[in-house]
Amino acid sequence: MKNYPTANILLTRLNIIRDLYGQWVKCINLLHLHLESRDKLSIEEQTVCITNIVKQMATTCKKLNPEYTPIISDICKKKNNIIDIARELMNIFESVISSQIQTHKLALAPELYEFVKKEQERIDRIIDAK
Repeated sequence: MKNYPTANILLTRLNIIRDLYGQWVKCINLLHLHLESRDKLSIEEQTVCITNIVKQMATTCKKLNPEYTPIISDICKKKNNIIDIARELMNIFESVISSQIQTHKLALAPELYEFVKKEQERIDRIIDAK
């Protein structure tokens, strides 16, 4: 795609959206899996797995929207049960990811328009040259 700089912008934006969605799916699916597998895992194993997911969600939230840092810290301090922490943090995580995807989706529309416009101009030049 080196010959198509407008395509690079578009592909970069699409990759960001895909990565954000992938983070959401990965964390939420794993969390759901571990919350539903209470009889298959010991309490210790479940706690370790959910703690890792909580850390990943917290890190992602803080990276994407640092305003949530004190809120996340409060949740972790006030709640004793890792499952309660995970559920509360999941709500924040979903909101942050959704907001980021929406922001990138809105930016994608003009980039897509620009890409189509440039491609149409390129096609028109090819046709005119014949």
